[in-house]
Amino acid sequence: METDDVYLRSDLQLLADAGIVTVPVNSFPLPWREISVQIKNTSPSALAENTRQAYYHISYKINAAKKGYGNRFLKLKTAQKGLPSSFGQNNDVKWGAFSNVGIDESRFSMRISANYAQYHDKEEAQFNFDNSYFAVTTGKTNFFINTQAQWWSPSWLESISAEQRVHPAYELGLERTFVDLPLLGSVYFKTGLNQLRSSDDWKYSWRSRLSLRPVNALELSFSYFDFQEAQNKDAQDNYQQLSMDGRLSLQSMIDIPLAVYMQHIIDDSQPDFSAFLIGSDYSVLAAGMQMRFVFEYRNTKDDYLGETLDKKRYSVGSVVQMANDHQWQLFLHHNSSDNSIDSSINNPGNQLVGSYRFLIYKGMLSLSLSSSDTQENSDKVNAGLSWELHF
Repeated sequence: METDDVYLRSDLQLLADAGIVTVPVNSFPLPWREISVQIKNTSPSALAENTRQAYYHISYKINAAKKGYGNRFLKLKTAQKGLPSSFGQNNDVKWGAFSNVGIDESRFSMRISANYAQYHDKEEAQFNFDNSYFAVTTGKTNFFINTQAQWWSPSWLESISAEQRVHPAYELGLERTFVDLPLLGSVYFKTGLNQLRSSDDWKYSWRSRLSLRPVNALELSFSYFDFQEAQNKDAQDNYQQLSMDGRLSLQSMIDIPLAVYMQHIIDDSQPDFSAFLIGSDYSVLAAGMQMRFVFEYRNTKDDYLGETLDKKRYSVGSVVQMANDHQWQLFLHHNSSDNSIDSSINNPGNQLVGSYRFLIYKGMLSLSLSSSDTQENSDKVNAGLSWELHF
């Protein structure tokens, strides 16, 4: 499971909160093997209505992958301006065409992607192989090489570690999931060597993640990054960071579909930098619509030219799946900064971001809009459009 479908992730989180899926589910891309086994061993007739809908959505995705349906992909995309990145929402190109072909066998899996796009951060259109991968398995351990986007966090809108990048790194690594270990519960471990892009601050990085679910209600994760060979004159040659995140679901304890989560940098080789994130989500089924309401707050402090730059962001909104398979999300972000050097970034700003997705011509059409009242943003309203087809 990848970082491109917030609605599918919402379904998976419902199953995890209900105790149907017991492996860690907050490290993306997410291996399907253990999840598919646990889904297969579940009887939908015993599930509550909202959980049953999520079960059918996930089961369809797994069965389609096993039968080879949807292993070919085409996407056309355009956006006036880059919007705030979040899980499954990333308008990073002015225009682009994206395609891939995947192969899934019992011992290996691969995907070859071919993309041509004009990115917002590039002056010219370029061809790339982003979102390609090759993986082999021993049955318990997976070895892989890929250029896939990562999302290591229980959050929905922002991530302190390994958030979505416009240009994913080239990664060589391994991952393994342990199920029902004594005291630790289910455990997921991933580690890999990354070659970053020329636009990044460093040339290489080693990143690792360990996730634990000692009980169904709690998932804890630790992420470690080691960056080497600075490519930016303002970056130090060796940079390390250790962060942790966790999610506590109240559903299995008091039968309320509410969860709280956090992410915090424990140790950073830049002593003047700190960041933490807290949030909460609540899921409910009403009028045939599966709705997840989200609130998040992020605070980042950094020493900027001898002065402290203090950034705060508040976000609130919802992700909705309707009975007719139409899907939409709407979020309001409030940003504020405290900085005595550049007074222009001290002005608070609000941004409203939304998208609507529905089936048309056998593919999914997605419309996105954003509205901002910040003074430095000359384009108050921006739009994006994409159409994707799995076949």
